[in-house]
Amino acid sequence: HNPPRASDTITMGFVALWAQTITGLLVILLFSLPIAGFQAFLPVMYRAGVYSSLCHNHNATDAWMWEDSDPSSTTASLSVAAEGPQCEAQRLRLTLMFTISVSLLNFMVFPVSVLMHPAYVGLKRMFVFGLLVNFVSLVAFALSTDAVPLWLPAYCLWAAGGVAVAFPLFAYLPFGLFPEQAALITALCVGCLDGSSVVMTVFRALSNHGVAMKWIVLGYAGLNFCSLAVVPFVFRPRSDSPDSPAMPEDKPLIVAPPATSVYQKTMYLIKTRQFFWTVLWCSVLLTCKYFYMSNVDGVAAWALRNPDREKRVVDTFNILLFSSGAFCLVSSALEKAGGVSAGLLFMAVACVVVGVAATERIAALAYVGVVGLVCNRFMLFSLAPMVLTALFGRDLGPTTLYGVTLLCAASLNLTGYFWSWLSVHHFNGDFRVAMYSLNGAGAVASLVLAILMSRWTARNRPSQEKQPLINN
Repeated sequence: HNPPRASDTITMGFVALWAQTITGLLVILLFSLPIAGFQAFLPVMYRAGVYSSLCHNHNATDAWMWEDSDPSSTTASLSVAAEGPQCEAQRLRLTLMFTISVSLLNFMVFPVSVLMHPAYVGLKRMFVFGLLVNFVSLVAFALSTDAVPLWLPAYCLWAAGGVAVAFPLFAYLPFGLFPEQAALITALCVGCLDGSSVVMTVFRALSNHGVAMKWIVLGYAGLNFCSLAVVPFVFRPRSDSPDSPAMPEDKPLIVAPPATSVYQKTMYLIKTRQFFWTVLWCSVLLTCKYFYMSNVDGVAAWALRNPDREKRVVDTFNILLFSSGAFCLVSSALEKAGGVSAGLLFMAVACVVVGVAATERIAALAYVGVVGLVCNRFMLFSLAPMVLTALFGRDLGPTTLYGVTLLCAASLNLTGYFWSWLSVHHFNGDFRVAMYSLNGAGAVASLVLAILMSRWTARNRPSQEKQPLINN
């Protein structure tokens, strides 16, 4: 019997690592952030009558949604009820459900990033906890009725569970399991996170074929529970310790005083003006992004005044959303060309394009609007950790400080419901004021941060023989 050659052992180990990594990526794709596919799930909830009890004192449809529909016509009412809201109150309640859920999702990043440390809960147990939370929330959502309307809290709990599923894998796959391919694995994780909205597209396809929402969600809950079986495989530690070159540590622009604890360093860094401007930028962009995501159908309905065209725009958005990982080519090209400042300038231009294109009554521009939305969404998730890493280093930037940033951004994102209410009730379905205001603010915030990042970087160049910005 011939012993295995060293090259065969290395090849087998390489294949096993990729098998673990791909399994983890599939879990992220299926169970991390499906709530982002809200627009694809809306028709399913409308057909199931979610919060339809709010419409008892309303007409079957709303004039601002589709001018060509005749609410007095039984056929028109049934058609609209199958695909759209039965009244403004139902639509606003579902918009509120999405707004609160994405805010809670971003709130949960910080506690999850802290608790999954080995000194507390640990990566594996946090991951298992997330899957169990997902299972409970999905069962509650499926079994909700008008008498026991648990849809909103269950959807929000589902969002929280998704964070607990995704972030342990984000920390383990690139850095704990496969550090040789950390950059590639991180990009794939972000792509799978964005792509998880495909789950809602599958839900809609099943609903279109006559499957009731209750059984769709319960079946998905069962699949979620069965995924617990892959935990020992995905989190299996490496059996080898390859001598791979360590990633070079970029010198951060902001350095906390030495000989301090992690807590003291964190508190010191979040008091800097650099962190303030980063949080402000992320908060504005997050609110802008999720406002449009929760109102894609309403914006398209007002601008196009045609149910068929509106449906095509929403379907295009749903397809783009779960394939947004392709925009990594844009983000990587911008990073190589001009660093994070180039990415920020690109986002400023994209905000202006989205604000104008989405609200113009031209069908082609509506598609430009949703492409810009999905691209900016990917750029935000890609750039925020990069900005924090450039400013504060890899130790705290993309982990703890990123969690604090999303925690603050989620607070401002709650104002998205106010903008939705204002557009529907005060402006009679006209979303131009909200879209111009939010995207204009996003463009200004991106431009200001790009200028500041260039100045901070110039002041910290080694050629100028200056120390990092400790006291600024």
